[in-house]
Amino acid sequence: MSIAIYDPPPGGAAALAPNVSQKVIGIRLNTGNNLSPFWVITGKVVVASTSAVSVRAQLVAVAPPAPPTVLDTSTATIPANGSETISLEGVLTPNAAGAAPPPTCVEIVCLSPSAAQAELARLIAVPVNPAIVVTC
Repeated sequence: MSIAIYDPPPGGAAALAPNVSQKVIGIRLNTGNNLSPFWVITGKVVVASTSAVSVRAQLVAVAPPAPPTVLDTSTATIPANGSETISLEGVLTPNAAGAAPPPTCVEIVCLSPSAAQAELARLIAVPVNPAIVVTC
């Protein structure tokens, strides 16, 4: 099984500039793994701010030259001098022809209307077999 994990050491942080969509963390998937073209991806990021702010985080798949694909979006309201954990999850699937996706990076991107700090970001990606939907 091929698993992609990125878990930076504690204390790693990225400053979020106001109104700028910024990549916080990213990993490249081994899409040529010959196991499965389906990936389950989970991620999280802690966002801290000195002022009350609503922050949007997105889990995106990037495979140039195609535009990024948004796998999940979550918004958190950060209280003044506080922090919140934002969780994201998504499934990366093969294209319509059933071929594996091209070499792909999965990223967490954050957008904040005022200065904030992204901390302790983590991504985990696991290749899986497609589910067979059966009504029980």
